[in-house]
Amino acid sequence: MANPYKVKFYHDKDYYGHEFYHEIQNVTEDPDVTVYFKAYDMCECPEDAMLNRDLFNGDDYIEAIELGMLLSNLGYDSIEVEHFTGDADEEED
Repeated sequence: MANPYKVKFYHDKDYYGHEFYHEIQNVTEDPDVTVYFKAYDMCECPEDAMLNRDLFNGDDYIEAIELGMLLSNLGYDSIEVEHFTGDADEEED
């Protein structure tokens, strides 16, 4: 039987149709796993576009591999993603 780990993936596009915002949040309530990721496009502030400044870097990659190994060890065999367009803070309950 499938046992997907569920997350919400919020994303939005700017006026020109370019994606500029990504946020991933937990849906599955598992106390042993925390999934959270947030990134913004920094094209309006190129002087800030450096490693360790809201960019996915090598440390994040290692953490993603470790999280994948943990999810597998806990018996999850896939991921179920619910996509949302717009800001995660604007979602109503």
